[in-house]
Amino acid sequence: MENNYNLKIKTTQVVESEAFNMNFEMNASYVKINETRYISYIQVDEDTKNKLRTTIKIKPDGVVTIIKGKSEGMILEIGKTHSCNYPTPFGNILLEVSAFKIANSLSDDGGELELQYSLIVDGNELSKNTLNLTVKEI
Repeated sequence: MENNYNLKIKTTQVVESEAFNMNFEMNASYVKINETRYISYIQVDEDTKNKLRTTIKIKPDGVVTIIKGKSEGMILEIGKTHSCNYPTPFGNILLEVSAFKIANSLSDDGGELELQYSLIVDGNELSKNTLNLTVKEI
């Protein structure tokens, strides 16, 4: 896959009423295969210098899966809660993911994807998260 798109990522994570924001910009690949769109990019861990590929799969039915490295993927689907083993520097943790907004305006030329979801551990909400992705052809 060629990295022929610019990807801007804005994230907000709210934990106990405190918001943490991060912004990233990088080259990415963006393809459509059988009506499913894929955004794929590589991030370099600043501490370890390890490269990690993240792939975001956007199905036409609105279900979004975020796969980091070789993880099983975090599934976001309105009205459903999904469990996943989420990779961290300290090992995998079992999370539940409950999406409450998926706004998809992606087209063949790029566009935007907004995800809002909660992460739940042992029945308790750990955080509320917003992930905004903007894809533009280079």
